[in-house]
Amino acid sequence: MKALILLGIMVVAVPLAFLSPYMGVLTYIWMAITRPHEWAYVQSAQYSMMVGAATLLGYLVFDLVKRPPKLGANILMLLVWLQALMGTYLGYNVANAEIKFIEFTKIVAIGLLISALVDNEQRVRWLLAMLVISVAMVTFKDFVGSIIHLGNVKLTGPGGSFEDNNDYALLLVMTTPIAYYFAKSETIKLLRWGFYGIAIMTTVTILFTYSRGGFLGLCVVALAMALKTKHKVLGIATLALAGILFINFGPERVLNRLSTIKDAQEQDSSAQGRLKAWEVSFGIMRDYPWTGIGMKNILLIYGKYGDITEAKVAHNSYLQCAVDAGIPALLFFLMMLTLTFWRLRVVRRTLKTRAPDNIVINYTHGVETALYGYCVSAFFLSQYAFEILYILVPLVTGLRAIARNYEKEAQLREMVKAAPHSVLNEPALPSPAM
Repeated sequence: MKALILLGIMVVAVPLAFLSPYMGVLTYIWMAITRPHEWAYVQSAQYSMMVGAATLLGYLVFDLVKRPPKLGANILMLLVWLQALMGTYLGYNVANAEIKFIEFTKIVAIGLLISALVDNEQRVRWLLAMLVISVAMVTFKDFVGSIIHLGNVKLTGPGGSFEDNNDYALLLVMTTPIAYYFAKSETIKLLRWGFYGIAIMTTVTILFTYSRGGFLGLCVVALAMALKTKHKVLGIATLALAGILFINFGPERVLNRLSTIKDAQEQDSSAQGRLKAWEVSFGIMRDYPWTGIGMKNILLIYGKYGDITEAKVAHNSYLQCAVDAGIPALLFFLMMLTLTFWRLRVVRRTLKTRAPDNIVINYTHGVETALYGYCVSAFFLSQYAFEILYILVPLVTGLRAIARNYEKEAQLREMVKAAPHSVLNEPALPSPAM
């Protein structure tokens, strides 16, 4: 029955994605996060690929001329992809890396579509709403279950890129500030409090993933949000009070897990394995500096550098990027993140001057804080190809284009205002006599 329901949804969604590529992007985001094919027990069905292909084809037919791809603005993302391409086909094992690379290519392609299609405030609003609501759909059951069991359960994600508890925590860390700042922009009271509720729900659920990297990311997100308030001292004081209450009244299992952060290097086998994985990663980077070994090939080559029974990933997104695609890929990746932070500040500064009531201003705070959380949490897991990251980074190029339009409009008004009065009011010359 579930399979038939999902099939019915796809019968509508695929043609709609072709006719309206923007709706196709929203559908793809929903499917990437909620993974309805797993809910319907049809894991082999390539529904997301079908929606993605229909969206791309529809874009080429209907939107390519009106909304050309922003290749220049996304050059660093494309260079990361190009390095991954070289790592796949010049690396250690082509067949093993190719599957993951194709998946990464799909993620980058959707990112390019987002940067081209999301070109006004309402499209930004609906995309972020779809992202947050999709996460809420997969989190609600876990949130309720963790409350019922008083945290005596270790939560894992919906599957795919978010299956591991650490990856799931990263998803929630990035969603929390987006939900919060989305709520701040809402004028409809029901929606505003609904998104505030989602932010609270994702925050609590992070704790019950037992992910230390997720917890550290959450701490950074909370601190950034406190520092972004008008009353910074009050915000930090509130955050400190929340921390004290959590330490004294939080679930014991969660507190025991988080307490290992301070002495993990000496006592925790998971942390020790992570340090050894970093040593292995540096060894691979030394031997394959320019193109890396290809995506997922660390699973095959790990035994040459370390104990084959240990963890077989880098346990660090930045090192994993260099291992898979070479040191140049890591440089491009870091430059991409740095440029994205800079663009967010430029967008916010421009809109505060030219359109101070624009909802995008709050959205920039949400995306920026989400990226802070990513940069911290990603230090402890291998997710440089994280899907949410390649939704937000291209989205920021769209925000930059929106801000530029306001800037151009303002400059045009200033030019008109500054024009000589006599020129603006000069009577038209009479037509010559025939």
